[in-house]
Amino acid sequence: MSLTIEDSNITREKLLEVTDFSDETKKNIEKSDILVVPRFQFRESNSRVFYANTPDFYKLAQNELRNGTTIALCENQGEEKTLTLRSGEIWIPILLISIDPIKDVLLPSLISLVTNYISSKFSRETKKDSLKVHLEIIVEDKNTKKSKALKYEGPVSGLKDLKINAKSLFEEG
Repeated sequence: MSLTIEDSNITREKLLEVTDFSDETKKNIEKSDILVVPRFQFRESNSRVFYANTPDFYKLAQNELRNGTTIALCENQGEEKTLTLRSGEIWIPILLISIDPIKDVLLPSLISLVTNYISSKFSRETKKDSLKVHLEIIVEDKNTKKSKALKYEGPVSGLKDLKINAKSLFEEG
């Protein structure tokens, strides 16, 4: 199991600078609690692509999210491109959230949502715990506008053990 935390240059502000995003997409970038972000310039290509599991995850998230929490795709409607990676591993879409680190409840809820998605979508495979999961969550501090990328690679069972203190992500030192 591997969890890395590193600075990220993906922020809502930078996404709003993408010139070919429609007004509707930019509105989603500004307003949504959770953004599903494409991989930019995948393998030397200039296109934006989502992992193949993105539509299923997005649909489940729309149905499961509570308390007015919203999710949106960071792409113009009808221009979504998906990428199938034939590795036999689970590639969760890149997710961006903006939080107040002191009173965050969204990050643990998001990790729980991902765990539920994997359990329901890949139930037979997860019983063996042999599948490797790739998860990247970009966490943006609403106050400082700095962001961190949380990257997890490991077995499905390891997601249940992820305990990340959002406040400590942005502490200097």
